[in-house]
Amino acid sequence: MLNKYMKRITLSICLLLVVNSIIAQKKLPDNSIQTLSKLELGFQGIGYGYETALGKNTSIDFSAGLGGGYEIYNTEIAYGWSLFEPSLYFSVTPKLYYNRQRRLEKGRSIAFNSGNYFGIRLRVTSPSINPDYGTRFSSLMNMHWGLQRPVGSKWLFNTHIGLGVARDLTFKYQLIYPAFDLKFSYLFNHRKLSN
Repeated sequence: MLNKYMKRITLSICLLLVVNSIIAQKKLPDNSIQTLSKLELGFQGIGYGYETALGKNTSIDFSAGLGGGYEIYNTEIAYGWSLFEPSLYFSVTPKLYYNRQRRLEKGRSIAFNSGNYFGIRLRVTSPSINPDYGTRFSSLMNMHWGLQRPVGSKWLFNTHIGLGVARDLTFKYQLIYPAFDLKFSYLFNHRKLSN
C-alpha cells in the first residue's frame, strides 16, 4: 500500500514539474517568485538552500547540509541530531503558492516569496558520521501545507505541516509519519521588493 502511495506522490511531482516548466516559459510580472540563496537553521539542521521560480506561483527549493538522521522501523521513527555527530541531508521541495495575489490586494508583502503554499518534499539523509550513533540511510517524502514570511530585511521564516512516508534504505522498513518543519534562513541575496 505504501509503495502505491509513493508512486502517486512521485507521479504528482513529475506532473507538477512538467506543467510548471511549460508555464514558466512566459514572461513573468514583477510580483513573480524571487530566486533566493539562503543559509538555513532549523529542527532539521543547518545547511544551504536555493529556491528558484518554476512559474508565476511555483518554485522549487533545494537544500543540503548537516543535521539529524533517522532510525526507521515498521512501527516507529526515531530522529537523532548530535552537533558533533551529524548526518548529511539533501532535500527537494516543489511549492505551489496560492495566496500571493490576495496578499498584494490586501497591501501585504510578498517579498522573499512570502505566502502560503502546498508542497511536496523529498528528503534523503545519510547515517551519522559516527557509525556507532545508529542512524541509517533514509528517504522521507511528504505532502504539506506551509507558510513563508520575511523577518526584517535579511531573514526568512518558514514552517510546514503535513503527512509523509519514511523509508529506511538499508533494511527497507517504511511507515507513514506526521511531517513538521520550522526554520529560519539568512538571505544572501536580500534585495527588497517594492511590496
